[in-house]
Amino acid sequence: MNNTLNQSVTIIKGIGEEMAETLADMNIRTVSDLLEYFPYRYEDYRLKDLAEVKHDEKVTVEGTVHSEPALV
Repeated sequence: MNNTLNQSVTIIKGIGEEMAETLADMNIRTVSDLLEYFPYRYEDYRLKDLAEVKHDEKVTVEGTVHSEPALV
């Protein structure tokens, strides 16, 4: 029986040779390596209310423009 976890990441749809080389630079060569990879840090893109934002915190906000800008 063939163990998928030990196969090359190229068996995953959308991962070609070029992406496999990029992953190999990160020491990710097998499906198992990819599943066990945890990035050093990541960006959280969840929306946050402005009232909850702390000073110097990177956040994603959403807003609506209610009028066109005007030159004064």
